[in-house]
Amino acid sequence: MVKRLAVAIIAVVLMASAFRIDFARAQVSAQDETCLSPPFKADVAVVVAGWYEPVLHDPLGFIHGAYLVYWALINYLNTSKDRIAFLAPVLDYPDMPTVIKNSITGLATKENVRYHLNSNGWLKSQVDEVKGASIFIYFASHGVGYCTAENKLYGGRIEEDGDEGPEHFINGSRVGVDEGIQLFADDSIYWDDEMKADLEWLNTRLVISTIMLQSCYSEDVNGTCFSGGFIDDLSSKYRRTIITAANETGTSSGTYPFPSFTRCFMEALIGYPVKFWPDGSDGDICWDYVRPSFDWPFKTLRGAFEYALKTDGYYLTGQEHPWFDDDGNKLPNYYEGSEHPDFPWNGQELWRWLHCDVNLDGIVSMKDIGIVIHAFGGTPGNSNWNRHADVYENWLVDMRDVGYVTGKYGWQDTS
Repeated sequence: MVKRLAVAIIAVVLMASAFRIDFARAQVSAQDETCLSPPFKADVAVVVAGWYEPVLHDPLGFIHGAYLVYWALINYLNTSKDRIAFLAPVLDYPDMPTVIKNSITGLATKENVRYHLNSNGWLKSQVDEVKGASIFIYFASHGVGYCTAENKLYGGRIEEDGDEGPEHFINGSRVGVDEGIQLFADDSIYWDDEMKADLEWLNTRLVISTIMLQSCYSEDVNGTCFSGGFIDDLSSKYRRTIITAANETGTSSGTYPFPSFTRCFMEALIGYPVKFWPDGSDGDICWDYVRPSFDWPFKTLRGAFEYALKTDGYYLTGQEHPWFDDDGNKLPNYYEGSEHPDFPWNGQELWRWLHCDVNLDGIVSMKDIGIVIHAFGGTPGNSNWNRHADVYENWLVDMRDVGYVTGKYGWQDTS
């Protein structure tokens, strides 16, 4: 404790005497987005709300969040109602809004979800009818995986097929971990390997597919997300974009009536802030006049993702770290406000970085603290920005990063 306190004092003194602070934030505008990715559209969509809280009735907004996507697709993104499958964990609950109840097309059991996605099911039949279809797949639920905050599995499973790589050090061995989506309707888990297998047929079709995974935090860490872990399984060079509300080993957050990142992302696509009003069973989504509207909607996934980062309060306070992949290399190539093709490195390097070993030499020492101090005040785009120093992952190197690294002082990779 004394050593750690001394290290913290040294870090603060060095920082105060040697380095300037620059809090300039990278700005994103809709004018800049046209060069980022093709305009978004969805000819066919599968929207899945996987979880439900029987006592509190959707307090984290899984069903409401899925309905927001359904509503936006029909009303603003020109998707036909007949070409949207809306699967929910329950078909009714006390005071479920009538508009949601009337929109649900089936239960989100594992069997039914897989039927709607695989080569013998609903999505395939729709794509057969729409030449060159653009597909949108959305999930909102709790997730399972490996939590680095506690260095242990939370519902995830040790993978057997080797596709995950040596990600984590568990029980004396470096292993890979499969992530999954929890499904309330039949108390099952839809694993990343299963979704990959179900969507394999899309690689032979001339379609554009977008997969968005939103899971939410609960006070029990078993409710965390880990949705970024789906990228290495689902990433494809066949015109596919994957958007996750969290990274591979952490959480995303929910706020009734809509999960935070889903709300921010869909607001960017449709062009104005929304709320669910009134709260009674006859309510529907409408314009939220209390919050400022946008000059125009963002027409691309990349533009909407960028804007969501700047408006998602949970991201801005470091409570979730959305990832974006559209280059098919099985790594998130865009997050924290800019391109990062070199992250997250290989399994061992990622393991070290998540434990604040900034220079990846296997031990957290004054060298790591020095790197963070040198990058202090850095944000994407300015001269002293260092992605490795941003261990708090809020696209700003600040006292939280200094505190994180100082708190891990002395940690060693013994694997």
